[in-house]
Amino acid sequence: MRSSFKPTLPAVVFFLAVGIALASTSALLYRLEVSGSEHGLREAFLIVSAGGLVLVALAACLFRLHLGLQAHLDEVSTLQSGLLHNANVAVISVNPAGMILSFNSTAERWLGWSANELIRRETPVILHHSPEIAEQARKLSAELGRTVAPDFGVFVEKIRAGRTAMEEGEWTYVRKDGSRLPVWVSFTALRDKRGRITGYFSVASDISDRKKAEQALRDAANAAKESVRLKSEFLANMSHEIRTPLNAIIGMTGLLLDTDLSSEQRSFTETVRTSSEALLTVINDILDFSKIEAGQLSFEMIDFDLREPVEGSLELLAEKASAQGLEIAYLIEENVPTQLRGDPGRLRQVLLNLVSNAIKFTERGEVVVRVSRAAESGRVVTLRFAVIDTGIGISRDAQARLFTPFMQADGSTTRKYGGTGLGLAICKQLVKLMKGEIGVESEPGRGATFWFTVPFSLQPETAKVVHRPADVAGARVLVVDDNATNREIFTRQLAGWR
Repeated sequence: MRSSFKPTLPAVVFFLAVGIALASTSALLYRLEVSGSEHGLREAFLIVSAGGLVLVALAACLFRLHLGLQAHLDEVSTLQSGLLHNANVAVISVNPAGMILSFNSTAERWLGWSANELIRRETPVILHHSPEIAEQARKLSAELGRTVAPDFGVFVEKIRAGRTAMEEGEWTYVRKDGSRLPVWVSFTALRDKRGRITGYFSVASDISDRKKAEQALRDAANAAKESVRLKSEFLANMSHEIRTPLNAIIGMTGLLLDTDLSSEQRSFTETVRTSSEALLTVINDILDFSKIEAGQLSFEMIDFDLREPVEGSLELLAEKASAQGLEIAYLIEENVPTQLRGDPGRLRQVLLNLVSNAIKFTERGEVVVRVSRAAESGRVVTLRFAVIDTGIGISRDAQARLFTPFMQADGSTTRKYGGTGLGLAICKQLVKLMKGEIGVESEPGRGATFWFTVPFSLQPETAKVVHRPADVAGARVLVVDDNATNREIFTRQLAGWR
């Protein structure tokens, strides 16, 4: 950094002291010479000379001190200038009105402007994307409750208002050639000893790499979503194409079984129908799962009676349960409202999956569906559905992966009981989409309880308990059943009639 000597106070003192000393000496000598006093002349000359030497020495000390301080200031200035111009950030300083006073070399390199083109000629507004400035002016106007013009003030208005000591944010620089550069800019006020603002400076960091990385992540996420969507769409289309002829096979085998067949022919036909129905179940699961993944599953909001989806799901599975020698039953608690608004079809689908699953893994005993009221707020009631079986049970380790697609509690169960491992995953997604929760409670060898909660709206002008049986208070009732659960259900229902 180049510097030149400038007359400062110590230098002036030096030359002034020397001048005064010489002038005084000359004047005094002249007077003495006129008076003709040789002794006085010598004495006066010594006095003046001594005083002049003292002044010269003092001025020399001050001048040397000045040179030392100047050298130190030059060193600091050179260091600051080096840091300013070599830092990998764009540093710009402005006066209180926003006029650019300095523009470091990094800013020149990034933006294509030279310092001479901008210093004392432009404000930082020329470097920014104008729509961003207009938008920031609008936001500040709303925040501060007064109009903020779309000019330099948008960068420092909150600093001026005393709301913050530093204003920072993401901005877009516009280069001289019109190209754009994303930056993170911090604006700070420069103040004097009295705290008055004497200017501002901004420090901008290039965030191009970060923006590119963020865009790459977004592109990757969008590509992944599109891949999932295409896969799900393909599965949905294929499942539909396969299900159509499969339904025809099931229908024709049903008609064939209604004809006169030998025992061997009937056995073969039953095998075809059973296998077709099992395959149809697998395809339906895949279709439902693909619809859920693709976000194409729709839900109804209609009035329905709670008993219909509960009884309907059990009726469809009653024959299968009976063939395995299992008892199947349900109990809706007496304080549960039954006239609801929601999607009975999706509720039935979840119950069918859970009850079918319970029947599949229960070799003897029973499967019971219990419905209770979990919570109620205004016109919304949350019901808890529990499917309880006396089957093989599930270990704690296996419970953690039960609701994962294509996973079962044990790999051996796939071979023994069949299935795709999609049923519970579908149930979880359906319950989640209905704004509910699902879980399981089980121990190996002690059966399992699969439960889920779902909120439903109450129908207008509907009592909490709609079913009001006839008054049979005082009547004696004999309940005979070989199943303890059935006896409990009858007892609970009869107790509610009092």
